[in-house]
Amino acid sequence: MSYVVELKNARARLKRLGTEYTITSTGRFVPILTTDSNIEIADGYINYLVRQGEDVIKKTSICNMIDSMVFLLTNTDFELSSISESDIDDYLTMLETYISNRGKPLSEKSKATRKMHLRDFLKYMKKDELLSMLKVRNPRSQRKLPENLLTIEDVYTLIEHESTARDRAFIATLYESGARIGEIMSCLIYHVEFDSEGLAHIQFPSGKTGSRRVKLVMAASYLRQWIDAHPLKDDPNAALWVSLDKNIKPIKKQAMSDKIKRVAKKAGIKKPVNPHHFRHSRATHLANHLTEQQMKQHLGWTPGSNMPEIYVHLSGRDTDNAIDAMYGIKKLEEQVDPSKPVRCPRCKEYNKKDKKHRFCIKCGYGLDEKAQQEKDNTIDEMISIILKSPEIHELYERKKAELKQ
Repeated sequence: MSYVVELKNARARLKRLGTEYTITSTGRFVPILTTDSNIEIADGYINYLVRQGEDVIKKTSICNMIDSMVFLLTNTDFELSSISESDIDDYLTMLETYISNRGKPLSEKSKATRKMHLRDFLKYMKKDELLSMLKVRNPRSQRKLPENLLTIEDVYTLIEHESTARDRAFIATLYESGARIGEIMSCLIYHVEFDSEGLAHIQFPSGKTGSRRVKLVMAASYLRQWIDAHPLKDDPNAALWVSLDKNIKPIKKQAMSDKIKRVAKKAGIKKPVNPHHFRHSRATHLANHLTEQQMKQHLGWTPGSNMPEIYVHLSGRDTDNAIDAMYGIKKLEEQVDPSKPVRCPRCKEYNKKDKKHRFCIKCGYGLDEKAQQEKDNTIDEMISIILKSPEIHELYERKKAELKQ
């Protein structure tokens, strides 16, 4: 979704707070939540933010600041024009006691963000005397240790428990690309191309650093199967991820997130499986293989981002290598990446290779000589059993004779 559309939607949410309406899908009546004067002040603040330009405030930050304003006006009843210490105190109490419709409180990070955005608004309103009430401390990041990360085995388990080509392709793409959920959902069919080696190249048309192209290996075959089955596959401008019912339309990211959570429960995976955790897990994995500059390019981070440093820290790459060097330990051979697929000897499609997956998902050929030999032997045995039937044997000999004529 473009910044212009996001900004338009954010403004619409704000203005809707000043009207009463009924939600069509549920029939729930929503009363007026704030005053016209509050909406007028908030709208003026938005205009001020937009005029600052991206050099001062990022476009994504403006939409987040509007969201914080909507949150404030929805959950308080004070007038912005005369905001006081008492109002700030009530707001801080509300942040600590707030429970969402899903029954969850605000995270420490969300609380800090809401406070920071209110500080910015108070500066705009020239209410500097209230700033001391909003001391914002960045909550200490709880860096996830490797055992809390999704492994490639976890990803394959999720894929195996999915019943549709779309969902298998989505999970594989979400993990291997390491992309943001919004970037993946914005793709159209023509944004995916396959090269002569059978590998996929996916173009993310929108992101924090603009458009970028990512190469996919383990997800390539899953993407090919989904595009072959896509109900609108002949339309290159159709959304890549669509619903599977008769009313074909782009599927929403929340629906896909919920589906992954359900399949994780079914598969017995107790780790977090929200889309950002896929990105977090993949970034930690890539930190063992890519340079920091390559990570920035692959994952869509800005040139000055310090995110690669965080993931190198999590992966332990530099420390492990330094310890090995200190003791003069030389690795006899590099450990094979568990996500590395094997190529079909016949059709050249890339496949997952393990004890359970011994045959090509595209053509059915054995992925090694032993698997194909076992398949050939099984076919010979089946033919031998079938030919023991007098009727079938007679038909076989007759057809064989006809072919010789």
